Amino acid sequence: MSTAETVRAAAMTAFQTVSGIAKFYQADPWTVPGELPALSMVYIGPSPVDNETGPRVDMTHEWAVYLYLDKTADPSSPQVKLEQLLGPLVQAVAVDPTLAFTCDRSRLDARRYRPDFSKDGYVLKEMRLYAELSE
Repeated sequence: MSTAETVRAAAMTAFQTVSGIAKFYQADPWTVPGELPALSMVYIGPSPVDNETGPRVDMTHEWAVYLYLDKTADPSSPQVKLEQLLGPLVQAVAVDPTLAFTCDRSRLDARRYRPDFSKDGYVLKEMRLYAELSE
């Protein structure tokens, strides 16, 4: 198992401690998941700067983390669900920033991207997970 796969597995284990998420996907499901809320992770890789340092030397791996929510007749419902889930998701990573000793430090950035309320039938919230490795 590669370092990226090991970190991803540890992050998913941390995310699964958050109650209220119905389904977890190790990759993007490409279609709207049947059970919502759902969470998926897509590997983006290290930055171009990190790639220049060579393999496995001071690299920051990055994943897009997607949270899918039901879009109901009540427009405040997805917002309430976001308020209930984002804090615990960030905390799940913050409580063990080494993700079970698979990296030196990690963080979940839930602020960079706004939720997309325009999706048909669901709301999509994109986040970024960064895992730093120094070898």
